[in-house]
Amino acid sequence: MNKYIKSGPLFFFLPIAVMPNFVIEFVGSAIGTFFYLLIGKRRRTAVLNACFVTRSRLDKKSAKKVAKKSFENFATNILYNIKFYFHSDNYLKKYITVENSRHKLANLDGGIALFAHLGNWELIPLIIRLINVKGAAVYRPMDNDFIDRIVKTIRKRGKIALIPKRGAVSKSIELLKEGFFVGIDGDQNVAKKEGIEVDFLGVKAYTPKLPSILAIRGRKKIYPIFLISEGNGRYRFIVEKEISVPENVGNSQAMKIVTEKINQVVGKYVTRYPDQWLLMHRRWKNREDELKTIVENAASEKR
Repeated sequence: MNKYIKSGPLFFFLPIAVMPNFVIEFVGSAIGTFFYLLIGKRRRTAVLNACFVTRSRLDKKSAKKVAKKSFENFATNILYNIKFYFHSDNYLKKYITVENSRHKLANLDGGIALFAHLGNWELIPLIIRLINVKGAAVYRPMDNDFIDRIVKTIRKRGKIALIPKRGAVSKSIELLKEGFFVGIDGDQNVAKKEGIEVDFLGVKAYTPKLPSILAIRGRKKIYPIFLISEGNGRYRFIVEKEISVPENVGNSQAMKIVTEKINQVVGKYVTRYPDQWLLMHRRWKNREDELKTIVENAASEKR
């Protein structure tokens, strides 16, 4: 732990390093509940998304509990990220189960590591290092400088190369050729020029096209990865079946097909672990009226 004491902004969070996990769970839940009640705009977005994602099996009251739990999990994961930062790799290995039976990433010559804002995605850089993989990540600086410094500090502990989002294509392709796995998120709403509008859980949503661009231009496969929380500080790292660029089609059509496949995989995990997804994000920003109609119709059918 000593070599991480002088860690810039994280120094002030050193007490978290010695917190028992049950305390972190309690404090994280309290912080998450506080912000769920405080930030009405984000709460309403989370409730709408939760109602939509779980519409086939939960009523609105139960969906609200899922939305609240999403806030709690988000806060709890931040605390665990800080705690794990101060501890050794051997300590981290006690809490991480790596499911690597389908793909031995360490034996592959790089690719696109596609993650979602689900589970504890910020801990993935540490996992990448633990399994002896050369990693990089495309990132957008946080709006808050202090938080940005904290996030960068944690990511650098994973010894991954950080690629600013602006101009990310050329640098990412360069690293892909060197056998790196380049991490990119695939589940956030983006501007029209940055995304492709394809189906996501039954409603069209603008989805980042950067993963498909890199797969096509870098001639690499996409590997969806997830770090799922199993409670009490324990996580399971999963590598899903790879997504390949289809042959004998144009680039535009290939991008659309690849992006649809990405949404199918991410959607499977969102419906399986809705309270671990970042429900406060406006994933269907341009179609929220359509979401409300679907939710209302689903509620009417249950009456």
